[in-house]
Amino acid sequence: MIERLAELFEVETNPGGILDATNAAIRDDGTSALIGGGVAFSTSSVTESRQTQVGFQHVAGTIPRDQVRKFERRVIIASRRQAYVRFSEPQYELYNRKGEAEDRVVFAVFFHATAVAKRVRRVCSAYGSSLYTVPELGDPMRAHAAVSSRQKQVRLHIEEQSDLLRRQEAQIKTTLMKSARDIVHLKRGVRREKAIAIALNRLEPASDTMLKGEAWVLAAERATVEDAVRSAHQVQSSGAALPYFVNTVPKQHWGMPPTHFRTNKFTKIFQDVVDTYGVPMYKEVNPALFTTVSFPFLFGVMYGDVGHASIIFTIALLAVIFEERLIRAKLSDMLQMAFHGRYMILLMGFFGMYCGLVYNDLFGLNF
Repeated sequence: MIERLAELFEVETNPGGILDATNAAIRDDGTSALIGGGVAFSTSSVTESRQTQVGFQHVAGTIPRDQVRKFERRVIIASRRQAYVRFSEPQYELYNRKGEAEDRVVFAVFFHATAVAKRVRRVCSAYGSSLYTVPELGDPMRAHAAVSSRQKQVRLHIEEQSDLLRRQEAQIKTTLMKSARDIVHLKRGVRREKAIAIALNRLEPASDTMLKGEAWVLAAERATVEDAVRSAHQVQSSGAALPYFVNTVPKQHWGMPPTHFRTNKFTKIFQDVVDTYGVPMYKEVNPALFTTVSFPFLFGVMYGDVGHASIIFTIALLAVIFEERLIRAKLSDMLQMAFHGRYMILLMGFFGMYCGLVYNDLFGLNF
């Protein structure tokens, strides 16, 4: 950026003819023909023959390429033809603060009157330009030295920031690789601590050193529960066990026991369908046993078509055959719900084909 701005400033001309050359370069429609070339000059040039000095102010920066013509015309109109605009291609690709590349052009606006400065800056702000501070340029040698010094400072800053980013990236990669190796153990530890916290929140303090909890347990699983409690109170270092008690609450203090039905991968979906309508009371007959046949059959009565039902049956049969592979796969919520009901869908397809044969219906046609 500084190199391109330096090219706009590091040329001399006769100061007495600058404004005349500028006005001559402006067309009748208010646009300038001095783009990328034309009369060049320094902001404070000295002519040895006349020994006079003319001071010019300047505004420099970058502007989107598609705004160049509009911007140039607006500057000339706003300054009443008392400003001179030059453009130059950037030497390097320009990026915004988000790190995205932008197609921009370097520009410099020269003017003599102080009153023009405010109008020029307002035009720059209106057209989305980014302004940069350029050192005051006088003698060409000193101007070149000032720009070179500023350029070295910018390059040094870029190198320092790039080195800092490289070190931070290396540190982040090292941290992530170390965490990736421990992620399995961390997940297991988090799940264990979460389960402990949930269990402790369900207990009540029985004394200063003991907690009490009540729970419903299947009669057939009582021994398993006692073994689990004993294992939880076992001290790993000494092998001794902390004091604990597992007692049965008398039946007169029982409330209504919860309902529990043993299910497997076939009956689970039918039990879930029944539970959506209502859970049977304790020791009541479980209607899910009858639903395993009645629900798919009634669907077949409604959907009786050999063609369509065979498609449903085939898809469900494939899900049953490859269920071990599909269990390990990551399915979407919709597919997971359909896979959960694969056995029900299988029976629905079967009874749909059966009723389709009874109805003599194949894809809506008789056969």
